[in-house]
Amino acid sequence: MTIRGLQRLLMILGGKVAAAYRALVETTFTRVMGGDRSLIKVIEANAKSNEAGPKMARAAMQNDPSPGGILPDNFLDDAVLKRKRAELELEERQIAIQERKRALKDKDLVFVKDSIGLLKSICNGELDERTSMQYQELVKNVTFTGQKSTAEGGGAASDGISVSVVAKIMGYTCTDGQLINIGSILAKKYLEKYGEKPSKHKQEHKGKIIDANSYTERDRGMMEDAIKEIMDRPPPAPAVRTDYKKLKKSA
Repeated sequence: MTIRGLQRLLMILGGKVAAAYRALVETTFTRVMGGDRSLIKVIEANAKSNEAGPKMARAAMQNDPSPGGILPDNFLDDAVLKRKRAELELEERQIAIQERKRALKDKDLVFVKDSIGLLKSICNGELDERTSMQYQELVKNVTFTGQKSTAEGGGAASDGISVSVVAKIMGYTCTDGQLINIGSILAKKYLEKYGEKPSKHKQEHKGKIIDANSYTERDRGMMEDAIKEIMDRPPPAPAVRTDYKKLKKSA
């Protein structure tokens, strides 16, 4: 048998030697398909080697061509071309996705701009500080995080929320004193997280207009923590009153 015949025989036979040979062939084929450049040095060394193995392999390539065209001459070229096509298709899909994202952002920003114009026309050309802040947050969300505006059915994370409403949702009924304490803790948490004090907005409270801290949906977590911190505190122990008249009588 020629060297190629012996190699094919090893592929067919069972046993440890044949299994090791098949593993070697599979590994080598994978390295070739993966473009392992370390094989270049091995190939160049074998091309110059006068040892029996490389010499027989060179003679086999000349005298014993692959029967039936098992591996055509352009086999590797076709495989590389298919891989390049797959990579190009993946890149094109990624570009298309990015373009769709940019188009959605542009659509959201146009929606925000139109809604601001509508509100200004209703409010005689001026927006209050809280509304301006909410729109500022909305534009940031659309621009930097890709969050959908209401134009795409998404909820804006800049919607203003109040301590009393969140407390009611959590099942608490707060007194004015508790709300003041919660507000103080919440303002400290806000300052620690963002490095600045929360902005203010006008709010009606018991017939008076007051300046209240403004919080948005992104602050709900710290708001809930502040509410729990105050509302879950144990009630203070009742004060002990001393009856001095009884003490005098007993004395």
